[in-house]
Amino acid sequence: MSKRTITILRYVFFALIIGVLAMNLHQPADCNKSVNTVTKQTMASVNTKSLEQQNNQEIKRFLQLDASMYDGIVYYKDSDTMKADELLIVKFKDHSQAEDFNDKMQTRIDSQKKIFAGYAPKEADKLDAAVVDVRANYALYAVSKNADTFDQQFRAALK
Repeated sequence: MSKRTITILRYVFFALIIGVLAMNLHQPADCNKSVNTVTKQTMASVNTKSLEQQNNQEIKRFLQLDASMYDGIVYYKDSDTMKADELLIVKFKDHSQAEDFNDKMQTRIDSQKKIFAGYAPKEADKLDAAVVDVRANYALYAVSKNADTFDQQFRAALK
């Protein structure tokens, strides 16, 4: 190889290393707000009268999540069993919990789709548009016609 080729390869390699480091450093910062504060801000300006807050047993039953494993967790489910609407906000103790959270929420979405697909196509459509959003030490799971609004307000609440 010529001296020029080696120099070019060095610059390319150096640029790749800088790129990888920049991507790793561009992680959102952890949010120190309480789960209740983030939840209130996430639910602001959206009609949530039909959503009922669920207890830790219901969180385990419906979502297979152990509430004691998190710094905070709030789960709302529609009071009408014929509706798919749900809202979950979780504050992780550790960032490593994010992958398991994503897996469990995808499992929930898939199982709910199977249930609602046959008799409630509008509810199944909500599940197709479900939002799972992990931001640093927080995560959101939303199934609703307002899922995108919940997500926007969730992101704003974490700032």
